[in-house]
Amino acid sequence: MSENYELTFDAFMGGVQDGGLRSQLEIYMLICYLVANIGDRMTTEVITETVVEGEIANYFETTSALQSLIDRGLIVKDDKGYLTATDKCKEYIGLVEKELPWTVRTRALELASKLAVRRKFEKENGAEITEKDGNFFVTLHLKSEAGFDVMTITLLASSNEEAQEIKDKYFDDPIKVYDTVSKMLSQQ
Repeated sequence: MSENYELTFDAFMGGVQDGGLRSQLEIYMLICYLVANIGDRMTTEVITETVVEGEIANYFETTSALQSLIDRGLIVKDDKGYLTATDKCKEYIGLVEKELPWTVRTRALELASKLAVRRKFEKENGAEITEKDGNFFVTLHLKSEAGFDVMTITLLASSNEEAQEIKDKYFDDPIKVYDTVSKMLSQQ
């Protein structure tokens, strides 16, 4: 990418907070920055959720830019849906550090890291909510890299809402849940 570019404010701003990205080029740069810095856990869903939830750029502008980067071969999507930045995409990173505000970069990187880890936990592990006779049961699974259950816990919840909350909090850090249970049961 050449150093000669003109930043035009051509992005739709609906749903974007003050200080958000106002140009398509900025959105391209941020996406490359996130994919290159997060690594093997990044998916199109995490990119979109990060940018939209963080009110950094518009949903439609983000999905369009992401698809364009994939179509142009700047970002590669593997068979599991994970994204990788090519060397050409990584060239944008220098521009990001010059052109995008530190607060936008930091907020996007923190949110993307958190979401990427969470989505990976959700994809690799499991949690089901079942209802029987008005009772709600949440079954939580922690799987090994080989795919077998390392831990399975079933909890009783007083309502569907509580069951959903347990499931959601579990995916924040299932390894911490496992460590806590394991330590409590192995203490003498």
